[in-house]
This record gives sequence, structure tokens and C-alpha cells, in this order.
Amino acid sequence: KLSEISLITVRYWPSEILEQNLLSYLPEDVEFIQLDNPDNERWASMAKALNYGIRKAANDLIICAHEDIKFGNHWFEDFLRQEASLKRWG
Repeated sequence: KLSEISLITVRYWPSEILEQNLLSYLPEDVEFIQLDNPDNERWASMAKALNYGIRKAANDLIICAHEDIKFGNHWFEDFLRQEASLKRWG
């Protein structure tokens, strides 16, 4: 289920890039964790920021994505279908 997914991104660029790309196809049920880190002010690297986001995530199924990725219209449904077909993963 979409409500069992957390999606984490680290924002470095103006919010328009995030809104035009990653957020344009993000279902409401997905937990979205946005970590603002312009000029590496809060975390020294993306890896450190993502690790922080992973610790904050409420779900076991976590997607870490760059802010400028644009998912297709049915990307999450396709992802869930593939995930359901795997007998053992993670």
C-alpha cells in the first residue's frame, strides 16, 4: 500500500525544481520527507542527510530520490506491483 512507503529527498535547489519533478506525481498517501540542505549547511553530504531521513521515516519501505527525478503517472502502482511479486527482498 502507498501508505506504507516513505519517500525521502534532500533539497538543494529552488523549490520549483522539486515541485515540477518529484512532487508532480507523488501520491498523497506516501510519507514525504523533505530535508532542506542548501550549500550543505545542515549536513556535510547527501548521504548524511538521507541517513537522518531514514531514521525519521515511519515506514520500512523507503525510497531515497533526488529532487529532480520525475516519476511517471503510474510509477508508484508499478513499483507496488513489482514489490508484491518478489518473494524475498530487502
